[in-house]
Amino acid sequence: MPMNPLRNIRIKTLLASLRSKTNELWSRKNTFLLISTSLEVGVPIVNSFESVPAFYEPLSSEIEAVCAALSKGLLFSEMTSQDFNGPIPSWIRLVSKYENGKITKGIKRLSRFGDKPLPLRIILNWIFWRSEPERFSSWLQVVLIGLLFVPVLPWQRTKDGIVVLGIFKGDVQNIYSMGLSGSENGAYLNNLNTYLDGADPVKNIVDRKQFTSIGRSYGYSDDDIQCAFTKEIYLRVIESDNKINQFLDRGSPSPVPIVWMYRVASNQILKALVSQPEYSNLIKRFEFHCAKSPLNRALNKSSKK
Repeated sequence: MPMNPLRNIRIKTLLASLRSKTNELWSRKNTFLLISTSLEVGVPIVNSFESVPAFYEPLSSEIEAVCAALSKGLLFSEMTSQDFNGPIPSWIRLVSKYENGKITKGIKRLSRFGDKPLPLRIILNWIFWRSEPERFSSWLQVVLIGLLFVPVLPWQRTKDGIVVLGIFKGDVQNIYSMGLSGSENGAYLNNLNTYLDGADPVKNIVDRKQFTSIGRSYGYSDDDIQCAFTKEIYLRVIESDNKINQFLDRGSPSPVPIVWMYRVASNQILKALVSQPEYSNLIKRFEFHCAKSPLNRALNKSSKK
């Protein structure tokens, strides 16, 4: 479908206006940066203004008027009567606040878009941190950093949570939540507490005396029984830790990269806090008891063949 000619003209006009504004900003910034540099090396104020060409025409006329006023010994605060073909420029008002030996500081602020409104100045200084015009490659860092804070990863909501990249399933539907606060994540934390209450790996295991009695009734030696009992607890601890890790991992996925990374770091800390502390002791016990077990030695030999 062909584009509306009037719409095409409007788009071209808008693009031309944006290019013009961009060129104006760069001209202002670079002009005041050069003036600031001259002042910092000790060049007199009048000479600093006269030696720097302003490629943006309105600014060039303003600088010429300022040079003429400075030559007459006027201060910036006294230039309100000068002919600027309209209101006194905002950058002159700004520099007038830095007189009495602080002119360089005022000009330096102008080189960072100090003559613009505060919100715009903050945005421009955040984007344009160099004095020379940026190439596309120079924007790459800013773009990549910005993408960390938006949901750029493919994702979809499900009945019970979300799925990111079509693979990673998550239980927390609030994609921007950075912690375990809030109603949804609070419920997730409560679910974790409930799960941990019932995740004791040895809670439901048979009593050791009963286990030993049953083992002896089948003709096993005490060494084999102790080895089997220790191995049973060891396997249950591993299984319990794996389930807890899987539970925590389901709280991490988010289509917002910075949120996902933060959640992963937080969950790693939680894993360290709730993981079973018996590993080292269990391994020592397992090695001690099973080292004496003929049955375990026989099984080890069988597994190596």
